[in-house]
Amino acid sequence: MTPNDTTPTPPASAPTEVTKEQKQRSPMHERRCGALWLDTSNKGEKYLNGKITIKGVSCRIFIFKNTKKDPSKQHPDYEIFVPEEEVDKLSDGIL
Repeated sequence: MTPNDTTPTPPASAPTEVTKEQKQRSPMHERRCGALWLDTSNKGEKYLNGKITIKGVSCRIFIFKNTKKDPSKQHPDYEIFVPEEEVDKLSDGIL
């Protein structure tokens, strides 16, 4: 609030007005199941790390470029890995 402004600021818990951006969320945004961040390994290799949530269960993932890709075969460009401590979540058939 500025010295000349007499409009009170609503408390943090007060409902806020729906923004134009919120109204225009795409159907794709509504199906979002996670997010990834670009990171660099100790060896200098770039990779993605983040979390996905499916059926209410969150799981960390790492995505690395497939350095053993054979261009003459249908090998994937990237591979997804799950940390060992997250494997139990997968064994329940969640993902």
